[in-house]
Amino acid sequence: MRPRRLMWWVAAIGLAVVVFYVFRDLRDLGPDWLGALGGLLVLGGFVGALAWPGDRRAGTASTADSQLPARAEAGDVEAMVALGREAAREDPAAATRWLERAAEAGDTSAMAELGMLLERRGDRAGALRWSRQGADAGDTDVMVVLGRLLRASGEVGKARRWLRRAADAGDSVAMYHLGELHEEHGDLAEAERWHRLAAEAGDEDSIVWLGGALEQRGEPAEAERWYRRGALEGQAESMKRLGRALLDRGQPDEAMRWFRRSAEAGDGEAMVRLGNLLDDRGDAVGAERWFRAGAEAGDVIGMVNLGLALDRRGDLAEAARWYRRAADEGDPDAMVNLGALIGRDDPTSAEAEQWFRRAARSGNAAAMVNIGTAMARRDNPAAAEVWYRRAARAGDAGAMLQVGYLVHGRGEPAEPWFQRAADGGDIWGMCELGNLLQERGERDEAERLFRRAAESADPTALFNLAAFYDRQGERPDAERWFQKAAEAGDTDAMSRLGDYCHERGETKTAERWYRQGAEAGNAAAMGGLGAVRWERGDRAEAERWWLRGIEAGDPASFYYLADLTQHRVDEESAERWCRPAAEAGHPDAMHVVGWSLREREPVEAERWYRRSAEAGGAGGMNSLAILLRSRGERVEARRWLHTAAEAGHPNAMFNLGLHDQEDGDLASARLWYERSADAGNPFAGYNLGRLHEKADEFTEAERWYRQGADAGDPLAMNGLGILAERRGDQRRANRWYRRATRAATPDQLVELRTDAEERAKLSG
Repeated sequence: MRPRRLMWWVAAIGLAVVVFYVFRDLRDLGPDWLGALGGLLVLGGFVGALAWPGDRRAGTASTADSQLPARAEAGDVEAMVALGREAAREDPAAATRWLERAAEAGDTSAMAELGMLLERRGDRAGALRWSRQGADAGDTDVMVVLGRLLRASGEVGKARRWLRRAADAGDSVAMYHLGELHEEHGDLAEAERWHRLAAEAGDEDSIVWLGGALEQRGEPAEAERWYRRGALEGQAESMKRLGRALLDRGQPDEAMRWFRRSAEAGDGEAMVRLGNLLDDRGDAVGAERWFRAGAEAGDVIGMVNLGLALDRRGDLAEAARWYRRAADEGDPDAMVNLGALIGRDDPTSAEAEQWFRRAARSGNAAAMVNIGTAMARRDNPAAAEVWYRRAARAGDAGAMLQVGYLVHGRGEPAEPWFQRAADGGDIWGMCELGNLLQERGERDEAERLFRRAAESADPTALFNLAAFYDRQGERPDAERWFQKAAEAGDTDAMSRLGDYCHERGETKTAERWYRQGAEAGNAAAMGGLGAVRWERGDRAEAERWWLRGIEAGDPASFYYLADLTQHRVDEESAERWCRPAAEAGHPDAMHVVGWSLREREPVEAERWYRRSAEAGGAGGMNSLAILLRSRGERVEARRWLHTAAEAGHPNAMFNLGLHDQEDGDLASARLWYERSADAGNPFAGYNLGRLHEKADEFTEAERWYRQGADAGDPLAMNGLGILAERRGDQRRANRWYRRATRAATPDQLVELRTDAEERAKLSG
């Protein structure tokens, strides 16, 4: 036993004697010599321990002693070891000299240090010689060093023997290395046995290894027990592993406590995980602080997460710096984020694409998707599809969706791709597949997909579920989900809620929803808000909102402004306002652009009408059909009119009635006129009344003329006048004739004269 340690033992024994003396009151057994003896032992032990020169294990603590060089030169072995350790990093040659002197003096700790130092310097022979000498002297630390050296040089048998000697002597580090050695050679049972022995002896690395093995084997509770043991002993890695285990079983608060302790002990990954938990709880400041700590500690994920945090709060230059550091470390996600950040200002940036391509070479699917998107922007769908397919093969569900869109655009079946995207968890894949199934009449399966997408709480997914119910005519369910989507921030849902309330006459509630959507930038909500303000008499505000709606691409605002106000909307203005929305694929905007070009560029107008019709725009179908009828292409014209009428377009219903009436199909004409009138077309009443009048069905004729007249149609008023005249009620007839003349526009006056001439011919 070392002299200093002996002095500490003397002091401890003396202290025990004093405590025993005081509490047992031994003074009654004779003189106080026992208490005095104890006091002397305590005093002498403390003085001796403090005065005695330090042993070799205190060498590190004495490195700052200015007397070390002098003591080492005077032959103090502990000073030599201390100087060697101190110089090992900065001056390996000097360290070697001091450690060799100590080793030659027989110090086994110097032999261990010297073996490791010489190995680092490339002197394998010297390293083995000194390590073997220390191991032969019985020092287990040196046996471990020798075992490691032999293992590294491929002499596994010899390495195992030395490690086994140290392990049998109770050295936990040797047990750990034996576990590693057996694992390397596939003997996992023996590896676990040695790691378990080392873990039981407190070795941190073996505790972590054993916990990981137990987790892989499906024994999380036992793994957690070992992690907790290591954590309670202050081991940072075990604290982090314990935090992960607790997080996996739904205990984030306790997990956060252990992540914090591990992070405070310097573990970079724990810092990042702590930041993630704080970020999930909305503590952006705390999250960023720990992401920064992890990043500065060299954790690459910490660098990426710090970049994301900085990106979110608008510090783009600093975000790019951290993305770049992580990308330079080879992190593909950082490369993608850096490329996306650069491409935000310049979507055609060559540097952005370069980063995406670097990440793609490492197999990063998101990078492949970004390259595909870049190709699509360059109007190169073939190249875009190649990259999307590569990303899809790598398992990216969003890429599967994009391939679906591309093949659908070519007229090929897209359902398999939408199905793959949906199966991969892509909510838009679920919605697209739901749309296809709903069109096929598979309501229940479509609903299941829309509901799965809505479970993500994404506002647009919530809107899609509401729209599904709306298309099914299930208004209560539709309104409930539109409400959820609106509350989640979806402006289209706000506009639709405004429509619902407006239809029910709930003007105030409609205005609230329209205004909320309009102020958030929704073009349709601007049109709806304008309509509500017009009805409530605030025409100036109505016009302001319609003008804003037109600028935002809302065709309905254009119609409102043109039909209801004195605001003159010329064709060039209409085209200028609606072309951006038309180019973006809005069917109604395409129709307006076609209308604005109908006289100046009729061929181009037809192209826009057809684009609108093919995109599902009922107004475009109606206008295209009128143009086709004027050229005598009646079959195609009727097909488009029928499609638009079935879609609920009142004017298409009316025009389809005209078409069928011209073809002599009066039953079909009557049906479509009635549907048009029920849908609010004021002119259908006159045509129905005329059909009934010709059939001598005067009661029905009067009913329909009256409906048209109430809607303001001068021809219907004129029809009521004619019926009154037939009955001999000239006064009532004249009153209707005057009303018709006053209500008629110049064009309608021409129609009244034409109608009178036709009647005169029939009566003549």
